[in-house]
Amino acid sequence: AREVLGWTGVVAKAFVLNAVAEFGDRTQIAIVVLCVDYNPVFVAIGALVAFLFVTAGAVFLGHFLSDRISERIVTYFAGGLFLLFGAIAIAQILLG
Repeated sequence: AREVLGWTGVVAKAFVLNAVAEFGDRTQIAIVVLCVDYNPVFVAIGALVAFLFVTAGAVFLGHFLSDRISERIVTYFAGGLFLLFGAIAIAQILLG
């Protein structure tokens, strides 16, 4: 069953999930490197605008697909990709 959240709950949940998922990823490291050569305020503005567009695209695509594809299919597909990428990573480690 889908839990019912007010708009503040949705905003808080989206914030926490994005903050945890994005912490320490390559994008964050690239932004740190950009701050070495450029004004950090402008780097932050550029990063925020880029993140806004990427996130908005994901939201609209998710909303569009939510009426057409079941959540179960998306879950299985994402799980399958996770397993595939894990197998590829393990193969690369074992095979050099």
